[in-house]
Amino acid sequence: MNGVILFADNNVFEEGCFENNLFTKLKNGNEYVVLPISSLEALDETLKNVSTFKALILDWNFNRDQIDDISGLSLPIATPEGLLLDANIYSLVYIYSQSDLPGQIKSKLQDKFGGKICFKRKGCPENIEEDVKSIKDDISKFENSNKQMEIPLVWSQAINQSVRDIFVEFEQANPNWIKEILDTAKSDGAEPTSEVIDVFHHILNESLVQNKSLREGLNEYQCDEEPVPEESTARLYRRILYTRIHKDTPLMTGDIFKFTDDEYGILITPECEVGRRKDSNLVFLVFKKML
Repeated sequence: MNGVILFADNNVFEEGCFENNLFTKLKNGNEYVVLPISSLEALDETLKNVSTFKALILDWNFNRDQIDDISGLSLPIATPEGLLLDANIYSLVYIYSQSDLPGQIKSKLQDKFGGKICFKRKGCPENIEEDVKSIKDDISKFENSNKQMEIPLVWSQAINQSVRDIFVEFEQANPNWIKEILDTAKSDGAEPTSEVIDVFHHILNESLVQNKSLREGLNEYQCDEEPVPEESTARLYRRILYTRIHKDTPLMTGDIFKFTDDEYGILITPECEVGRRKDSNLVFLVFKKML
């Protein structure tokens, strides 16, 4: 098997229809594991829980009735456009539709996904074999022109397997392992939530460093040396060197704060004390811009 394909079409389970037949032929080809998805709600949930797949084949003309929430208010109808614009998808997005998409929507999607999206019209039932071949050929072309994605996909698989293994091992050792680490962190004066996450990620890192497939892939990694704009490299290192801080992120020793346009400070209060002190009692190493 060469990976997983998500096949999202509201007619995928309708026996005898073109979409069901197409799904069956792709699945029976045994080249990919093909997962059928019949609603946008199910697709949204799948994207949140399945991180590694080769392609998303998505019907653009999804039918979905409005539903009411428990308060009786009508919820907005989900659309493929809204779902794709909200989601980060690291694979080929294969829009498969009865009709062409409006130009404005197509431009929005191309701006977001670049060369990782393609648009194809559905064929005729009598030419279904041609559609199957076309889809497989397009996926192969995508893989050949996006070799840089091979290692991240192996990496993602290694993370998934390692996370499952660690959870199983922790659970077998102590079903209440989260409470155990939280309580230990509290007694040590550390920020409990961050400590649990740090402990887990330390074990995860140890597991990944020892993952044979990932190490072999990285050792053998090669890519085309195409020129990369300086601003793209700068963007990469900004993401590597600077943490994205959200509003409710806890303070940690070493955090850098901007007090004014010319004045900054590094939090130097020991981490075990940060959670105990009020903001006015935190200690900073302050420095100013030189004019």
